[in-house]
Amino acid sequence: KMYHFYFLFFDDKIYKQQLKTYREFLAVSITNPSIQMTEFSIACNEKITAISGKIIKEAIQKGELRDEAIHIVQPLAIYHTGLIVEEHKSALDAKEEIRNFLDTLFILMESKI
Repeated sequence: KMYHFYFLFFDDKIYKQQLKTYREFLAVSITNPSIQMTEFSIACNEKITAISGKIIKEAIQKGELRDEAIHIVQPLAIYHTGLIVEEHKSALDAKEEIRNFLDTLFILMESKI
């Protein structure tokens, strides 16, 4: 589920347009922050964190991940924002980066029952 969630941002035509708009928002909000921009940024982060959190919690409940995996939810949101910037700035293959990152992360967090 996590792969699908993160791939969606870089695969779907509508999401690609939204990413372009979000990149522009990030550029403006970094150089000219306002209360409204900060609030919007927090709301976006909370939405991504909520969805990632739900996916991680389900995997923990199924015994697929260790309980400590819940602590990766906020760093995943931070990673996501960084990937949005780097994918554009450095011409990275976002899906390949997501795959490598999540493969490694889930190996480390995997439950060893």
